[in-house]
Amino acid sequence: LVVSAQGGSVAGVVLGDSGSDVERVFGPPLDRQGYMPIDELFTGPQSIAAPVGGGGSEPYRYREFAFLVSPGAGVYSLMTTRSGARTERGVAIGDELSAVEDAYPDADCGKYDYGEGARSYAWCRVRVGRNEVFFGGDPVASLTVTGRTVARR
Repeated sequence: LVVSAQGGSVAGVVLGDSGSDVERVFGPPLDRQGYMPIDELFTGPQSIAAPVGGGGSEPYRYREFAFLVSPGAGVYSLMTTRSGARTERGVAIGDELSAVEDAYPDADCGKYDYGEGARSYAWCRVRVGRNEVFFGGDPVASLTVTGRTVARR
């Protein structure tokens, strides 16, 4: 499964698609709370800017996939945790973060500490064209692509 960082797509869903488009591919969401695929520990971006003028945000959560959808902008963020899913540059779920730094030399990497018990995970993020790609975990446990943050006119 290829996660297109440049084109902003995964498994037949493209940034800008409507919630109906997501449901045509995946069916009704299994959950509408939070932004992480069902039954996964959070390794996503610490924050994602909602589309300006987009009219709010609705999560569509499935096993191995999650999407953030705005009525005005459509899908503006997509995530997968599917084993072996990879970007066009070959960085895959299960790879060490060093693979991100090799494939994307301009990646910004760090560590996110959250919650009680000092839970944390390492991450890298990089801009690819108009999109931002976030690699969560080391080894990579999630791939998130977030696109433009301005609603369609």
